[in-house]
Amino acid sequence: MRAVVCTALGGPEVLKVLDWPSRPPAAGEVRVAIDETGKVTEAAMVKPTHASYDALLLRAARDWTYKPAMRNGRPIASEKVVEIHLEAANQE
Repeated sequence: MRAVVCTALGGPEVLKVLDWPSRPPAAGEVRVAIDETGKVTEAAMVKPTHASYDALLLRAARDWTYKPAMRNGRPIASEKVVEIHLEAANQE
């Protein structure tokens, strides 16, 4: 299963995605706090995806790297809710 992350235009962009074993498709939301270097400092489920994946997703979210949000040309800390779609990866 691949965690496909949707980001809003103009916001931080995810630079890392993980593959997991197959499960039924699921969707949810994770709130992440991002510091001025792009590191996630906190992550919490807003809308759970699947009971067996939420803990894995939060652990992965804390390891994500973003381009920091900018204000007046300077990187700033930010927070956003990330929509998560878990879907089966192509098995070949």
